[in-house]
Amino acid sequence: MTMQQELTRLLRAVPFAPFIVHTRDGDAQPVTNVERLSVGRNAIAYTDEHGYISLIPYTAIDRVSTKNGPELE
Repeated sequence: MTMQQELTRLLRAVPFAPFIVHTRDGDAQPVTNVERLSVGRNAIAYTDEHGYISLIPYTAIDRVSTKNGPELE
């Protein structure tokens, strides 16, 4: 499964479970609700707690971690 497919699956999960997107530069973006992340063709749009939007290409994502599950790469 591609990173795009995995993120889409996590966002559509019922009930939603928070997860963290880890980028290759060491940053971690917590996704605490579905409104924080939008999945696109080549990148994700992440909205932080201040409302700022970051575009993160899939190639910059190192892994995704969930609280109760394995890390996804």
